[in-house]
Amino acid sequence: MVTAPATESIDKAAATAWDGPPTHVFVGVPVTDELLERLSDEYDGLWFEAGGEGEIVIAGFAGGPARLIGAIILEQIRIWLRSGAGGAACDSQSGYHPPAGRPLGPDVSWLSEATFASLTEAQMLRRFWPVAPDFVVEIVSPSQSLRDQQAKMRDWISAEVRLGLLLSPSDELVELYWSDGRVESFRRPDAVSCDPVMPGFTLRLDEVWR
Repeated sequence: MVTAPATESIDKAAATAWDGPPTHVFVGVPVTDELLERLSDEYDGLWFEAGGEGEIVIAGFAGGPARLIGAIILEQIRIWLRSGAGGAACDSQSGYHPPAGRPLGPDVSWLSEATFASLTEAQMLRRFWPVAPDFVVEIVSPSQSLRDQQAKMRDWISAEVRLGLLLSPSDELVELYWSDGRVESFRRPDAVSCDPVMPGFTLRLDEVWR
């Protein structure tokens, strides 16, 4: 059970999370999927995920440029899926609790056919799916810190995500995080290849930089 002081802190953070940066709140209890789901239901329209030990992160859903960029990327992945690639693509309202990590939500994600098939019907009804997506995208919005999002991307890789793409529109920066620890940085690239994790998929970025 969350204590009264922590509940007050959550109320205050939730009130400013719509347009402000993500807020970290120490609740002093284990951050379970059930707690995050209850808070998400109580504060409809806000996103809750795990931070450090006994800590939750409260944020508004991606808006403005980040939401538009997420839609551009998601549509390209869906076109690739329609060409015969397997698996499933998800938007920013999807969350995951990988066995090797904490509950997190990316802006865009893709699950391979094998990963998606591993989910049971009951698991798919949860807010946080108990798997690591194969590919995640994080887009740095104006209210977010590049350094914080880079740390989050490292958390994704530690949770056994195979490939992560971090995009900072204001810096015109794209970083690819690979499961073997490599990080590739690109300045305003026209496109980046996600092979071999996503065979034959190249993400075009010309629309992003317009």
